[in-house]
Amino acid sequence: MKGNNSLFLVGIIFMFTFLACTKNTEELIDDPLNVQFFNDSNSDFTIKVIEVRSRGLIGEENQEMGDWGNNLLTGDLILDPGSSTSFVLNIPTYEWSEYRIGVIDGNGNTEMVLPNPLIGVQGTLPISHLESNDRKVSIEVKYDESKDAIYIASWSDFAI
Repeated sequence: MKGNNSLFLVGIIFMFTFLACTKNTEELIDDPLNVQFFNDSNSDFTIKVIEVRSRGLIGEENQEMGDWGNNLLTGDLILDPGSSTSFVLNIPTYEWSEYRIGVIDGNGNTEMVLPNPLIGVQGTLPISHLESNDRKVSIEVKYDESKDAIYIASWSDFAI
């Protein structure tokens, strides 16, 4: 009898632990992601456009990409070097989105800045929903006179 009671108790503890973990994961999946987005103080340009699209689960290859969303900088909002804004994204936990930016060039036009294989950082610009429901995202945009190119010099995306 004593062995059966111990086994029963271990089973009950395991079941409640499993249910508690499952409940917490479900709650996190529906939580919105609060993003603080910074135009680094060393940037050469003012950001006028931030667009985001879904990329799916973190670490999974060949996932279908979503469409680019609307500009998150609405109205007259722009991000001068050293300034920031906050917005909320509906990125499920353990998933990520990528963003692209448009800056005001030297002629007052908006130029979308894409990763350039000849200069700056390569790859996509991520916003991930991992470890926290709060993210700090920062980007530094520079100009290379010899290549006559606006480029992404650095970026960061981390939980706060």
